[in-house]
Amino acid sequence: MKKFQQLLDQSNEEQRKLIDEVVDRLLLHTAGDDTYRFPLNALIGSTGETLENAGIVRVKNTSAIGNSLGYPHGGIIATIADGAMGRIANAHAQKHGKRVVTSNLNVHYLATTTDDELIATGSIIKEGRTVIVAECTVTDSTGRELAFATATFQLITPRT
Repeated sequence: MKKFQQLLDQSNEEQRKLIDEVVDRLLLHTAGDDTYRFPLNALIGSTGETLENAGIVRVKNTSAIGNSLGYPHGGIIATIADGAMGRIANAHAQKHGKRVVTSNLNVHYLATTTDDELIATGSIIKEGRTVIVAECTVTDSTGRELAFATATFQLITPRT
């Protein structure tokens, strides 16, 4: 608590707003709300959904995900692309009692944006017995393409 108070005392108004938003999301996560399934989702504010043929991950474009130039950080773009492809790959794997882990991720950065939201949409290219290959396009909310990614997911049997 002492460190948290020190953080608040040293923060400017914009930083306190960011801290407040992150804490709100972490509170939802720790309460078991499915909006932010993992701590990382709560920290960056990413949400997702799995459709029949696509995985979608969204994140608001705030200063929390910005690089030194104020644009969305490439690592965040890679993270949401991996998440979108992982969602659909995992949905396919679960039909066979399996899960997936990312074994390869390739991202091509095409543009940057100052728009309000980033949206990653992933789909399956090829499904095999031991791997799933997927692709993803990351856009902003205007439809501008920011990145194109591919990934290979290894099918695994979950440990009990």
